[in-house]
Amino acid sequence: MLALASALVAGCSQDPDFVTTPLGWRAVELSRDGIDSFHAHLANNTMEVTASTSNADTNSRMILWQKDATNERDTLACISFTDEGWPSQEGIALRIAATPDGHTRAITVMKNVWAKAENGVNVLLWDTATPTEPVTIDSYDAKAVKLGTGFRPYPWSICARTVGDELSYMMWPSDQPQPSWDDKRAVRHTTLPASVPKDGVAGLYAGHIPPGTTMKLTMLAGFD
Repeated sequence: MLALASALVAGCSQDPDFVTTPLGWRAVELSRDGIDSFHAHLANNTMEVTASTSNADTNSRMILWQKDATNERDTLACISFTDEGWPSQEGIALRIAATPDGHTRAITVMKNVWAKAENGVNVLLWDTATPTEPVTIDSYDAKAVKLGTGFRPYPWSICARTVGDELSYMMWPSDQPQPSWDDKRAVRHTTLPASVPKDGVAGLYAGHIPPGTTMKLTMLAGFD
């Protein structure tokens, strides 16, 4: 799975009271509701993140990645996921990187949950120094998951990749073939702003998990 530069290991703090992680994995909170807590478990290449039944609300968000991950500029990561009920928000984190003063920055590509428009995909830039102020990089309407006035059955899949300063991403029903990266109807391409990390590691994004439920993120590519 990917190698982690010593600067990233030293620069990212983890609060075990927020989330316990599997051996060899690390997690950082992007936001936290009060004293909400989570337990992450890895089985059959699927990361299961369970929200405590005592959690107050659903506004906690996190990124997770392997401790031995490698800093890379050009990356590809893909996941599939089932739906644990709104507002669970599944996604990928790219270019997770530490700043010299110990903050964590990352690009996240995740299913939209605002207004229950789950066919949307949002791309945000996070900095744990200002966790309530992520920067919106891009958003996209994944028409492939729509079905009339509703949505196609889960599981769905998300893929995202960076090549230089370009980010490409897609979301589609997992029971259908993955679209080609050249498919202009299914794939969104956007130029990354100069403010994003130039390289970093790939990981998972998990957010808005209802109390007592478990989010399952199955890693398809880019994590080994």
